[in-house]
Amino acid sequence: MRTLMKIENFNKKVDMKKIVFAFIGATLLFGCGEAGQEKELVKEVCSYELDSKSSTVTWTAFKTSEKKGVSGTFDSFSISTDTASNPINILLGASFSADILTPNTNNPARDTTLMENFFGLLQGDDISGKIISAADGRGVIEVNINNKAMKYDFGFSFTDLVYKINFQINLDSLGADSALAGIHEACGQLHIGEDGVSALWPTVNVEIISTVIETCK
Repeated sequence: MRTLMKIENFNKKVDMKKIVFAFIGATLLFGCGEAGQEKELVKEVCSYELDSKSSTVTWTAFKTSEKKGVSGTFDSFSISTDTASNPINILLGASFSADILTPNTNNPARDTTLMENFFGLLQGDDISGKIISAADGRGVIEVNINNKAMKYDFGFSFTDLVYKINFQINLDSLGADSALAGIHEACGQLHIGEDGVSALWPTVNVEIISTVIETCK
């Protein structure tokens, strides 16, 4: 009887050992299988384009001998470019257009005077431009005003996905001297400086601000 009990106990111990070893083996096999599997990494691909809706253009003309600035914008302004894989390269080929009959200087009376005596005297319905080259904070832009195109150097900065582009145009070189004379005749008294001289400068500073849209998939 004692011998039979010993045999049964021995068999139970053997069965328990088999279960433990089987459990350990399955655990090791499962763990090795996971370690050997390489996780597939999905690389995110991003594209960039300029946001036309939030883009603005600000122009600053100068009057008086002291070159006092008068700034304004165009309510109707758009900018477009092809999408790019790098936001730094997005400026190349970008183009813009502004409706010359939508000036906004935060002064309705002055806006009307500008439309009637300056912008209304220009040929064409808009001011347009295209970026010819851009690198290292400098570039060349072609501007079309009064149905005449001229190329100008510009500088730009790029911070927090926002481009700021600055350049200066010369209205005389664009054949807009008659329009310049028209606004000077209409507002000559307002162009008188501290020296008593009425002056209106042909140079105009332009700043374009445009936000880059980032789309990643």
